[in-house]
Amino acid sequence: METNKIGKYFKYAIGEIVLVVIGILIALQLNNWNEARKLNDNQLAYLDNLKKEVIQNDKELKIKIDQHKILDDNLIELASLMDPNPFPITRSKLDTLVIDMTFMPVYNPIKTFTNSDNLQTIENTELKKLISLWNFELESYAYDTKIIYDLYYNAIYPFLEENYQLKTLSYNRLSANPSRFPVNAPKLLSSPVFENQVSMKLINNGNAYEQLLVLAELHQKIIKLIDQITNTKQ
Repeated sequence: METNKIGKYFKYAIGEIVLVVIGILIALQLNNWNEARKLNDNQLAYLDNLKKEVIQNDKELKIKIDQHKILDDNLIELASLMDPNPFPITRSKLDTLVIDMTFMPVYNPIKTFTNSDNLQTIENTELKKLISLWNFELESYAYDTKIIYDLYYNAIYPFLEENYQLKTLSYNRLSANPSRFPVNAPKLLSSPVFENQVSMKLINNGNAYEQLLVLAELHQKIIKLIDQITNTKQ
């Protein structure tokens, strides 16, 4: 009888232990499920914010693409007028073209979520690669615009200061009271120095414009991939 009691006791004790272990395993499983759900929710929230940021940046990007394209067209026209014996040109037309030598459009996107540490929690390696490539292309664009900036302040502005009345340019706050000093258009358009400056700005602006087109393509790829990821996670 004592033996039976001890056997029943051990069976009962083992059953209790098994129940406790099962309870612990279920609790751990529920905790892991809750943590996974929280992580998934956090990732979905991050992806939603990232998408909104990319869409907002893309709107600004389109504006800058248009500005660079207009600048490119006007610089091409100005370059075509450069000649040892230039054709006559109206003062207003010359002002319109010369002003583009001082115009420097710059794209400065928001980078709150593209640079967020939460990006590392995203499992999709393709999205990480696209954002890394986007940052690389943005740095390349910034390098091109820095060249344009340096070209203007180190070469173009000093040259125009000596050879053009900046007061007459239409964007100038003093344009309501134009300069009484004449501008020698033939001298300006026949200057080999100015031709080099126009050519350099045309080249660098063209590079910047091409970089923006690459960024625009990356925006669309990132948005499309985010939609694919969120559809599988929901």
